[in-house]
Amino acid sequence: MADLRNSAEARSVFSVLAEDVSVCKKRLRAEPSQFWSRIYIRSLLALFDTTGFLLRRLALVGYDHGDLHFTPQQLAVLEETIHYLDDRGNLKERTHNVPSHVLFKFTVEQICSRCGKPDLATEVFSATGWDCVKRAMEHRDALMHPKAFESINMTPEQLDIAIQAESWILSTADRVLDALIDHAKA
Repeated sequence: MADLRNSAEARSVFSVLAEDVSVCKKRLRAEPSQFWSRIYIRSLLALFDTTGFLLRRLALVGYDHGDLHFTPQQLAVLEETIHYLDDRGNLKERTHNVPSHVLFKFTVEQICSRCGKPDLATEVFSATGWDCVKRAMEHRDALMHPKAFESINMTPEQLDIAIQAESWILSTADRVLDALIDHAKA
């Protein structure tokens, strides 16, 4: 069974999903249609969500190996857990559902900070691509929970935003993963 806690496996998963996005974009260009637009944005944001998950897993492995240091609160966020007491005073844990873009930003900022590259986080999140990711998520959410028939179609502007988001996701994932690997080697 593959271990998604190491960088080679994480890159492999990332590559497969990035290829899915690439194939969808090629098909969209060859056969422009709402069908391929919808498939493209869904696969793009699956790549985004999975990238965030993989980076969190790698950060937690870095913590387990002593390479990265986090506070208990930061660990709880990275593990997506909340601790609480039940009515009998027993300590319980449950999943904390945080919007994926918020969790992604937190994860990248924590990794960059721990790897001695806080400027990298500042740079990537000040880029217009980050805003494109958030706007693409809004388009995907409208598509997945349509309030009107028009919600299931993408405009050319929305498609352009998704393409810019794709570029940002690919670049950011590579740069952050490289920072993690460089830090682990140091």
